[in-house]
Amino acid sequence: MSARQTELLQEEIRKMLKYQVTEIGESDYASPMILVETPERDPMPCINYRKLNEVIKTQFYTLPNIEHRIETIAAAKYITLLDKKRLLADSFNSKSSVFSSIHH
Repeated sequence: MSARQTELLQEEIRKMLKYQVTEIGESDYASPMILVETPERDPMPCINYRKLNEVIKTQFYTLPNIEHRIETIAAAKYITLLDKKRLLADSFNSKSSVFSSIHH
């Protein structure tokens, strides 16, 4: 990685730590973070999960009946909205979602 790419990646990691999107930690499943640059777009940090994908076992689940779900919601007295940031953070709160970087 070039010095410019390294600085951009460091800045992204600082933002992620500041906004508590990620935290410093360790895992045997840590995947490397890279910087992807494409024409006409800002550089974007990406996590290379190829090695993790090799050890993951795929599980299949049946889809819920949508009509039944709609009827259930229609009959509800109250409907609440979830905090998307927390929902996203909780879904990635596992040892398999760890990324590695030489910068932290």
